[in-house]
Amino acid sequence: MITIRFSGRMPTPSQAVIGMETDSRAEKIRFQLPQISEGQTAQMMMLLPDGTPDMVLLEDGMADIPASLTEIPGRIRAWVEILGDEGEAWNSELFYLDVGDLPPVSEKRNINILRPFRTPWTPAKKPGCTGMKRKPPRRWP
Repeated sequence: MITIRFSGRMPTPSQAVIGMETDSRAEKIRFQLPQISEGQTAQMMMLLPDGTPDMVLLEDGMADIPASLTEIPGRIRAWVEILGDEGEAWNSELFYLDVGDLPPVSEKRNINILRPFRTPWTPAKKPGCTGMKRKPPRRWP
């Protein structure tokens, strides 16, 4: 969980990693906001790396990161707004949420699942052989 505090309007930390490309609800962000009066709502406004605007409603200062925010890797510009009946009551300065990119499929490491599991120092054994000698059954006097 990431915690973002505000000193006046300045967020601390000013940047955070929220996950990797295609993560779904990988991270939660807790905001320590100024006092919110009854009838006011808090929301995190964002500009995604491709320039698309988005918004997440904050519930008790908490924001779940939906999959829509991690579809495109890059840097998200974000800020928090508190809205009241008359409009905007407070907003923060910008902070940045980073989404890491995954390597292309051709560059991902391929785990060889078909090869039987053996450590390099373990000799191959015949099928069904445990490599241990069988002890004779214990006889009771």
